[in-house]
Amino acid sequence: MPLCTVIGGNVFVVHAGLSSVRPTTLERIRQIRHTTCTMPAEPADALDTLWVDLLWSDPQDERGLQESSRGAGVEFGPDVTSAFFKDNPGIKLIIRSHNVPEQGGYQRHHYNRVITLFSASNYCGDYGNKGAVLVFDGLTFPSYEAYEYYAPPLELVAGLVAQEKTVQDWLALGEKLYTAGQEELEETIWAKEVQRLTVILVESKPDLLKQLRKVTGGKYEVDFVTWQYIMTAVLGSAWNFRKAWDHWELGRKTGGVVNFVDFLSRFTVCLRNEAYMSFKYKAIFTAFNHLMSLETSLEDTASMFDTDGDGQVTVEELCSAMRKLNADMTEAQLESLIHVFFRGQTAGGVLTLAPHECLSRFVSLMKCAQETSGCGSVQRSAAPALRQMREVFNAIGQAIARTPADTPMTPTADRFHALFDELDEDDSGFIEIEEMVSGLWKLPGIQELELANQEKLTKEKLSEIAQAIDHNGSGTVSLMEFLFALQVDDIADTAVDVLADNILSVLLRHRSSVAAVSHLYDKEVSGTVSMNDFRKVLEALNACIEETMHNWSQSQIDCLCEAFNTGGRIEYSMVFDSFEVVDGLRPEQAVSMKGRNSVVYSPISPPVLEGG
Repeated sequence: MPLCTVIGGNVFVVHAGLSSVRPTTLERIRQIRHTTCTMPAEPADALDTLWVDLLWSDPQDERGLQESSRGAGVEFGPDVTSAFFKDNPGIKLIIRSHNVPEQGGYQRHHYNRVITLFSASNYCGDYGNKGAVLVFDGLTFPSYEAYEYYAPPLELVAGLVAQEKTVQDWLALGEKLYTAGQEELEETIWAKEVQRLTVILVESKPDLLKQLRKVTGGKYEVDFVTWQYIMTAVLGSAWNFRKAWDHWELGRKTGGVVNFVDFLSRFTVCLRNEAYMSFKYKAIFTAFNHLMSLETSLEDTASMFDTDGDGQVTVEELCSAMRKLNADMTEAQLESLIHVFFRGQTAGGVLTLAPHECLSRFVSLMKCAQETSGCGSVQRSAAPALRQMREVFNAIGQAIARTPADTPMTPTADRFHALFDELDEDDSGFIEIEEMVSGLWKLPGIQELELANQEKLTKEKLSEIAQAIDHNGSGTVSLMEFLFALQVDDIADTAVDVLADNILSVLLRHRSSVAAVSHLYDKEVSGTVSMNDFRKVLEALNACIEETMHNWSQSQIDCLCEAFNTGGRIEYSMVFDSFEVVDGLRPEQAVSMKGRNSVVYSPISPPVLEGG
C-alpha cells in the first residue's frame, strides 16, 4: 500500500498532511522505507519525521507551523502548502483525510488548494456527517466534481439491493434519512462530543494546570474568555467550548466565573475494579517517605520550604524543595499536587502557604497513605500495638485541635506547631520522648481517655506507646514525627486522589499502545501476560514519554503492576476495559473506556521479544 500517491502528475494524495521537513519533495518521500518496517515511535532523522507528519498532520488557517494537538505531526499553514507546490513543480492540489470535515463530506483549505475528503458518512454510526467523493474528468483534469451523500443503514441497503433500486433511489433515501434525523443526530453527536472532550480533558490535566499558571499567574478564578483560551491552547480549537461551558453549567451560580482547579477536579479517571485502585496509596506513601526519614530540627525543616525566610512558602519554593528531597514524583504529578496544597491559600493574588501549614499538609498525606495501604516498616507482630498507638494519638490530636488558642481563628496546624515549641523546652528543635509524654499528659481531657478495650489510659501506657513515634530510633521526636502521630487529617484524601488521577491518566492516554504491545507478549492469546512482561511494556512506554514529563517513576510502575497482578499474571484487556472517566457532579454519565481507542498519538514502540 502506498504511503502517498500522485494522480496525473498534478494531484498529491496523502492520509494526513504536509511536514515540517524542508524541502518536502516527492523524491524525498520515495526514500521512506514504509514497506519494510512500521512507522517509528520516535523519529530518528528527517525521513522519520517526514513519515510521521504525512500520517498525522492537519491544515491550519494561520501561516507557519505549530505542534499538533494530536500529539504527533504538525499543523501547517497556507505558506507551507505554497512551499510544497514550489518544491514539487506540477503539483496543483493536495487531497487528504484524517479529519471529519466541519460541514458536509469535504472541506477546502488554503485557498482551495488543500481538500479534506471523508468518504465515510455517519462515521462510526454516531457522527451524523455526510460522506463525499471527488470525481476527475480526463478532459478537465485536475478540475473535479464533489459528490456528497448520506449512506442508508446496512439493513436498508439490503432491501434496496433486493428491489434493484437505482443509484438515485439510494441517494434520495439517504438524503431523507439525513434530513429527518438531524435533530436526534445532533443530540447524539453532542453527547458523543462531550464524552470525547471529557476523556481528552482528563488525559491533558497536567498541561491544562500548567497553562492556567502561565495565563493567570496562579489565580484559580477565571471567566469564560480565559477558560476558553486555556482550553483551546491545550486541547485545540476543534471543540465547541461555548456549548460545553453551558452544558456543564459553569459560572451559572458564581457570577460568570469558575474555579479552574475545581472544574478539573470534577473529572477523574478510575478503575471499576476496586482491587486495581490499591496502587494509589502505595504510590503517595513512596513519594513522601524520604521526607519522613529526615532527622532535622524544626527550624531546618521549615527552611527547606521557606528558603528565603520570609515566613511564606511559594509555589516555586515548594517545587524546588520537592526536587531536592527526591520526592518520587514526576514534574507533571508535582504540578497537579501543588494546586491541592495551595487550595484556598491566596495572598494578594499569589499562592502562598505558611511553612507550618505546608508541613502539616505533607504529614496528612503520609498518614492517610500509610494507614490505608499498610505501607511502612512495621512488623506484623507489632500491628496491634500500632493500632493502639493510632487510637491514642488520634484521640490526643483531636483534643489538641479542640484546645482554645490565642484566637478562635488560629489554624489547627498552628496549634500543633505551637505545642511542639512549648514541649521543646531546650529549643533544640527536637523533643525527648519523656518530655513529650509529660507535656501531653498535662493537656485537658487526656487523663480521661479510655482505650478501645475499656482500659484506662495511664501515663506509663502513654510512655510505652509513644516509643513508636520515633520512626528512625534516634531517641528524640522531630517535628515531622510529632505531626505524623498527632495531626488530624484534612487534605489527604484529595491529594491522594489527585496523584492517582495523574498516574492513571498517563495509562489512559496510552492504553491502546500498551494493550497492543501487551498482546505481542501474549503468545497464547489468553488475554494475560506475566507481571514481569507487563512491567517491561510500561517501562518501554515510560522511556518514550519521559521527555514530556507526563510519565511515571519506577516505583509507580511497580505499584501499578502489583495492583493489577492476579497470581503472577495480568489480565491486560480486563484492566483497560475497567477504565472509566467520571464527572463527579454527574456520575451517571460516566464514560466507559471499554473498546475505545485513545484520541491522541502514543509513541510506544513494540519491544524486541526474546527468541526473535
